[in-house]
Amino acid sequence: MCMAVAGDKAGYKDALLVPFEADANAWETATAPETLQPKVRRVCTTVGACSSVDFDMQLAPATKEQEHWDDRCYTCQAFAKNLEARLHVTKGLTEGGAQEMVQRTCGRLDFPVSSFKALCLPLTQSPLVQDISWIAFMHAEAIVKKARVEKLFPDTMCESIGYCTKWVDPDAEAPVQVTEDMFF
Repeated sequence: MCMAVAGDKAGYKDALLVPFEADANAWETATAPETLQPKVRRVCTTVGACSSVDFDMQLAPATKEQEHWDDRCYTCQAFAKNLEARLHVTKGLTEGGAQEMVQRTCGRLDFPVSSFKALCLPLTQSPLVQDISWIAFMHAEAIVKKARVEKLFPDTMCESIGYCTKWVDPDAEAPVQVTEDMFF
């Protein structure tokens, strides 16, 4: 894949390099998450690997389980999805590496309005950064082991840190409490 991209036959080389040519200090700018996201979008859509919609943050419920979400939950979900994508491509993740990855995640997101960035920043700072880093590290180990999970990573992470509330089916019957008869 790398050779196909670097070669001139399909034109991918130009599609990959053109977004970076305007940068004065190319290496520092290329590795900064804040400036990389628009370039990733441009390259990906130019080569036809994805559409612009793939980069948009979800702001409306897609299922009935998401109808109770608020801006804080949508922000956390976007954060967790980006973090999980990084976890899938990272090998040999350490706890320190997980924390660094968590701290850089808000910068990799393309928020539609600045209020979402303000909601995201506490996820990268104490005390949440330690909790999220541990959750990410444990999830990375589960990915390597190909472990089955009951719930999606964004839902698990965001509910465990209190950014999203667990969905409760309003149509479900309340659990019946069984009590044992006691004889004296």
